[in-house]
Amino acid sequence: MTARISKIHKILIANRGEIACRLIKAAKELGIITVAVYTASDCSSLHVKLADDAVLLPNQDAVAYIDGAGIIEIALANGVNAIIPGYGFLSENAEFAEDVIKAGMAWVGPKPSTITSFGLKHKARELAVAAGVPVVPGTGLLESAEEAVRAATSIGLPVMLKASAGGGGMGLVVCHNMEEVRTGFETVAARAGTLYKDSTLFMEKYVEKGRHIEVQVFGNGQGFAAHFGERECSIQRRHQKVIEECPSPFVTKMPGLRKTLTDCAVRLAASVHYESAGTVEFLVDDDTAACYFLEMNTRLQVEHGITELCYKVDLVHLMLLQADLSMDDSKGGLEPDYFNQWQTDDGPCSAAIEARINAETPSKDFSPSPGTIHRLSWPDEVRVDTWVQTGSVISPFYDSLIAKLIVHEPNRRQATASMVEKLSQTVIQGCSTNKDFLLAIVSSSRFAEGDTLTSFLTNFDGYHPTVVEVIKAGPYDTIQDVDGRPGHGNGVPSSGAMDGVSLSIANMLVGNDRNEAGIEMTLAGPTLKFSCPATVALGGATMEADLNGKRVDMFSRIDVPAGGILRIGQLTGAGCRAYLVFAGGLPNVPSYLGSKATFTIAEVGGVQGRKLRNGDLIDIVAARHVPSPGPISIPEYARPSILFSSSIALHALPGPHNSPEFITPNDIESIFTAEWKVGHQATRSGYRLQGPILDWGRKDGGDGGGHPSNVVGTYYQIGACNCNGDEPVVFAADSPTNGALAVTHSTCPGDMWRLGQSRPGDTITFRPVSHENAVLLSRRLADYITRMENSIRAVIAGQTIDNFPFPPDALVEVISFAQAAMNLAEDETPEGLARYRQVGGALRDWTDHFQAGQEAIEIAWQDRILTVKDNIGLFAKANRIQAEAGTGVASVMATGSALSVIYDPEKTSQESLLARLRSMFKSSKEESLGKFKSRLFHLPVTFDSPEVLDCIQKYIETQRSIAAYLPDNAQFIAECNGLKDRRAVFDSLLTSEQLVIQVSWYCGLPSYMPLDPRKKLVAAKYNPTRTSTPRGTVGLGGSTYATYPIDATGGVPIFGTTLPTWDSLQRLPGFEETPWLFEQYDRLQFYETTGEEFNRIRRLHEAGLWRPEVVEGVFDAQAHVDWMESVAEEVVLAERRRAQAMQVMQVRIAECDANWQEVLATSTGASTEMKMGDKQIECPMVAAVWQSLVKKGDIVHAGQVVVILEAMKLEIPCRVEDDMDGATVVSVIQPGSLVQPGDILVSLQSPRK
Repeated sequence: MTARISKIHKILIANRGEIACRLIKAAKELGIITVAVYTASDCSSLHVKLADDAVLLPNQDAVAYIDGAGIIEIALANGVNAIIPGYGFLSENAEFAEDVIKAGMAWVGPKPSTITSFGLKHKARELAVAAGVPVVPGTGLLESAEEAVRAATSIGLPVMLKASAGGGGMGLVVCHNMEEVRTGFETVAARAGTLYKDSTLFMEKYVEKGRHIEVQVFGNGQGFAAHFGERECSIQRRHQKVIEECPSPFVTKMPGLRKTLTDCAVRLAASVHYESAGTVEFLVDDDTAACYFLEMNTRLQVEHGITELCYKVDLVHLMLLQADLSMDDSKGGLEPDYFNQWQTDDGPCSAAIEARINAETPSKDFSPSPGTIHRLSWPDEVRVDTWVQTGSVISPFYDSLIAKLIVHEPNRRQATASMVEKLSQTVIQGCSTNKDFLLAIVSSSRFAEGDTLTSFLTNFDGYHPTVVEVIKAGPYDTIQDVDGRPGHGNGVPSSGAMDGVSLSIANMLVGNDRNEAGIEMTLAGPTLKFSCPATVALGGATMEADLNGKRVDMFSRIDVPAGGILRIGQLTGAGCRAYLVFAGGLPNVPSYLGSKATFTIAEVGGVQGRKLRNGDLIDIVAARHVPSPGPISIPEYARPSILFSSSIALHALPGPHNSPEFITPNDIESIFTAEWKVGHQATRSGYRLQGPILDWGRKDGGDGGGHPSNVVGTYYQIGACNCNGDEPVVFAADSPTNGALAVTHSTCPGDMWRLGQSRPGDTITFRPVSHENAVLLSRRLADYITRMENSIRAVIAGQTIDNFPFPPDALVEVISFAQAAMNLAEDETPEGLARYRQVGGALRDWTDHFQAGQEAIEIAWQDRILTVKDNIGLFAKANRIQAEAGTGVASVMATGSALSVIYDPEKTSQESLLARLRSMFKSSKEESLGKFKSRLFHLPVTFDSPEVLDCIQKYIETQRSIAAYLPDNAQFIAECNGLKDRRAVFDSLLTSEQLVIQVSWYCGLPSYMPLDPRKKLVAAKYNPTRTSTPRGTVGLGGSTYATYPIDATGGVPIFGTTLPTWDSLQRLPGFEETPWLFEQYDRLQFYETTGEEFNRIRRLHEAGLWRPEVVEGVFDAQAHVDWMESVAEEVVLAERRRAQAMQVMQVRIAECDANWQEVLATSTGASTEMKMGDKQIECPMVAAVWQSLVKKGDIVHAGQVVVILEAMKLEIPCRVEDDMDGATVVSVIQPGSLVQPGDILVSLQSPRK
């Protein structure tokens, strides 16, 4: 007989997770259209993408999947004529099933009356007895605790108290004495009343050596039932199944038991005219093989897959076929003969095992572990029922099941070996899982022998977690390695340790590779608890540290016992960051683009792409796997920390904009003679410095923007000091790769580790150094690290600390490389690389070659005007240089109107490369224009979104309150360009296609400009730049628009919000190939939406259900240039209008700047102006006041947060001390104030005694 679907045409999947995916797959195989439902927190689930249609549930996430009325309403609105529930949620809700049928749809499952009967366990016992199925000795419903005690006396201990309603072990208590019976009665009644709205319960005999064995049945609703053998599900934790098998190894070796079980199950199902799939559960006594009915699950089981593999059946297909036939009154159900192919008492000729992989933490009593999956890899040749992919978010609202890993082999021995292999090959990183726990189970001898009683896990000792738990996180603890991920381009920052020297040496102490990842701790460290013995080392700035209360030293190798608590406290001297490493590394921290380094802005690397939090668990390697020679400590004279200071001199190379074209001779002198103070906004992205304001050698930045620091584009190497208007920033590990602000000088790579140990309030001077000596500095640093590694290896090999092979005098000579380099640089001038002017070069009449740090040469053109024609020629030139420049050239980056040639100075000298570039440009011709692949994206945009307005307001409160661009950025852009009003700014964006001219800066940020030059706008950038900008924000800086791909710093005036252009884990539509959305020369056409409509689109996009319209095409550059010539006169008029408007705006900008400088000059934290009480809460560090949470007259209490500071992109709470409890606020500092250590934040008056 061949059955096929004829009635059901569209089905709603009333579930989520892996079972929803499984049901969708089966329905599609039968040609049924599928509709999924989902919640906002489930938008990353695969079931949302796999269904033909998906609808967002209207209710709150925690209850949406059990809102039966809401689900039926969605089904009817979408033309659905059947609903399938899966398991859990509404699958055994008879009222919901009845409502589905009343609404005229097919219910894919047992009849509502059957669900009701078997849903009450005491009723199910009665049905089992009536069908001649043995039951566990027990009682009917119990009325009181005393009645329960009498029943237990009669039955004999131990007993189980079971809630009549519900399942899954939530309403079950095992009692071994009469006191437990009394308390257990109250517990189960209360729990059942809360969970199931039914507090009735009954008692059964508890079989101590029992097995949980179940039989898969299927009924046609006409009185016929069939079976598909048994499954063993005895390995359970808290009555939740962990490992399941088909067939049962116990049943297989017990003659006649399989027939007894299957006959009982079939007899029970047939007696109630059971319809669809169901499972009859039995308790089997391991000693006697006696079997007792437990319950019947009137739904599809989680573990149905192992039966399907062993019996070569698709149970979901059968369910759908049965439901389809039940819609036809003339047929009613599947014919009995249809099941003959599967009926056997001998069992299957193969074996399958299922392991349930959950997002949970075994070392924390299997607590749920929600979060994002950063890396996922399943093994080949195995069935994986799952709902997750890389980038999926595990929600705290639902069951923690990630996947079911199912192996199928000819016999159990082979299946067990296969499961061990497949679990070992499975990689799930980002969330903690029970994968290793499962691996320990199936690898055990007890499992191999089939000794799998329900008590298996009670005394299972085969699993020993090797983790470190974060008891108390420090202010900013992240996972970092030394090298990071340099050289990826497209705005991917390098990241990695701020002080790679200290991290390298710490790794050497424990025998790791230098580049191994560890914890970078800023200002203070965490408190950690070790589940296993481990070997660790501390390096970097000195912090208070103790192990189990006993002080431990920095730059030392430390053996930690199992259960040990390592507390790392505050800094005790100069420096900013310390490092903690673990012997064997951090094996389960996901690698992103080749590095485990955390980049919090893009939420990649490390633990969930963020700083550590309380309760985080980090997998380590147990000390037993990493032999330790015992404690090792580097002598203080040999430690790099001897160079840490609150006042340091760093060597710097003059940058590409360190010339009279940009800055004055006085500016150059100021840069290299002034003492610069590290500001409170010193972060891993960059150190903002406070010092003299440059005079500048020009009035504005042309097409780069209205401020003279604005440029069209330039390369940002790590260490580059760019000017955010009047505020210099030294770029650090997480810095962007290029941008549009002038770079006056660059800190030498050999000194960046010392910059990483500076903190707010420290001072820095820059000393000019030749390129030759900058390279020498790097070589000396590398030599020091190599000699240190050799010394540590010698000690590990058996030498004692007293015979440390680094004699003090020799070590001082090596570690003082910085001072030695200073001596070499004493007679050097800040001119840097002499500018070479190339006459007659392509694109312009001449080109300039500038030094751009130790590892780049920038080639720029005189007028630095940005046009489409020049941009195309520029990139053609970049490609030619990349192909022809020869040895040592790593990459060539085109940035607006400049080229940056990035090279390795150890492979080619600056002089040699410069000569090759001169030769290439001398022979070059104008690059021809052509046609380029160009996709046209139609993108929604909403203006003045709450995110944009909040961003501007926070800038006003924490960075600068007086500026020409404040508070209305759109109005500012309008006035910069002589437009009639702010609406004209929006219309300029909407009425012209935009050409993407570059994809870089930070995380694939697209820079784009209108193809119609008459629509071109220019605006000055923020001064200083913002410390944060929301993802998807649209703005204009200089003459190009930008869409911020992630939450990041930013300097362009902002006014709109569109969809994000970066997806780190490549989950969203359009990001299948790369984490950035656009490629160069793509075109963008924006259309305006309301805020409400945009939010709707954004929600759908996050769920993978919406993607922008994309039209494939080409961009004909020559045709476009020819068209531009036809409108040249109009372009000239537009340029004149802009120039006149900008001239007026420059006056206003200067006035605002002067007013702001007056504010800064008088802003000292206002501590001297505050009224004083007898107790004061003082500022702990250089910072800005973000929020004042109390007001005059408030009564405060110990531990209360009264002020929140912002420094180093950290929110620093300031609390009331114990001796200030009950005091009254006399005065409080105002938000936005810049404060220094010791400034008074809140003054208090103690209560009268």
